[in-house]
Amino acid sequence: MLNSGHTIVENLRTAAYRAADLLRGFAYWSVLIEESSKLTTSVRRGVADAPEREILKAALITLGSGNNVSYASTTDLSESGLRRAITSAKSRAEALTAFRLMEMACWPTADQKGQWQSPTGAEMSLKDRFDYMRALDAAMHTDTRIKNRQVVLTSMDRQRFFMHSAGAEQIQETQLCIPHMEATA
Repeated sequence: MLNSGHTIVENLRTAAYRAADLLRGFAYWSVLIEESSKLTTSVRRGVADAPEREILKAALITLGSGNNVSYASTTDLSESGLRRAITSAKSRAEALTAFRLMEMACWPTADQKGQWQSPTGAEMSLKDRFDYMRALDAAMHTDTRIKNRQVVLTSMDRQRFFMHSAGAEQIQETQLCIPHMEATA
């Protein structure tokens, strides 16, 4: 990750509170702010591919307006970006008022507060990742009939901060490491 997990969560909390301040005029709303990074490394037939890194920062806004619920998402977490997403969700909700499926009193609410963090292991350097994958790749090279082989290791760090108009504030931090091996003859 670019920042420590604690700093990321604080940044997400700040963005969520910024969105919540803009949503306070609605009787029903929620905001989910997420930052995630993914690193994919692979070795194909003994040769390392260039590492691929993806970073995502986004908000998902849910709001009730015109007796309907609508959603909008944005990767612009500034006040103006959040405001545009809220305006979009509001317009869509009001346009769909005639098609509502249930009364606002029946809409789901969340008031739980909490934090969850997945268990984590030691992070591997790029050199250690590639050394490990080369060893796995070599172990698959057991027969001349194997024409293609690949080892992929994907790591993902994801931090989420969720708020709801009913009082929920939830933090979720997840770290995953996903291995993949294939050999074709």
